[in-house]
Amino acid sequence: MSGMASRGYALGLLGVAIFALTLPMTRLAVGDASNAPVKKPNPQVYMKVLADLGMRAADCVAFEDSSNGLRAATAAGLDTVITPNGFTAHHDFKGALRIVPDLSQVNVARLKEWHNR
Repeated sequence: MSGMASRGYALGLLGVAIFALTLPMTRLAVGDASNAPVKKPNPQVYMKVLADLGMRAADCVAFEDSSNGLRAATAAGLDTVITPNGFTAHHDFKGALRIVPDLSQVNVARLKEWHNR
């Protein structure tokens, strides 16, 4: 996933990540407790980043590692790719776009395929 921003894709970086699947552009938005203080599973942080990027949730994919993150992203209207970790592997990830062990095999083409674009 590294290098996607430098290739012109919009990324929202925070305790969450949003990847835009539409028009290539160079934008960066950061969401954290200083500008979205309500914790997940509330979607506030995702809504803030989407607004800052000027993107529709339908045109983006979120990346998460926990059920609270999935719930927040889903509540914001985002399809979500999950990469569980040792602390969250037992979480319920029902509703995730995909569950993958890591992002090493995730690329733009695969995201678009999963997202049906």
